[in-house]
Amino acid sequence: MAQINLKLDEEQLTRTNYLAARVHSTRTAYIREAIREYNVRTERQLLASRLQEVSEKVRDESLSVSREMEVADSPLPKEDD
Repeated sequence: MAQINLKLDEEQLTRTNYLAARVHSTRTAYIREAIREYNVRTERQLLASRLQEVSEKVRDESLSVSREMEVADSPLPKEDD
């Protein structure tokens, strides 16, 4: 497992130690879990953002095709004799 060096201000460190103890975890395991959860949340947010972008593109294209179909389905003007 890779190792990193992490600097926390005193308040964050105190809070992290307290909460890790409250959930019966080591500080390292607590931080590792926090990073894992943050990564999952970030991946979901990025996926949702990408889905929104793609949905807007598909919507715009669908509207364009619908307009073309309306024009194609409209009756042709009658020719005057």
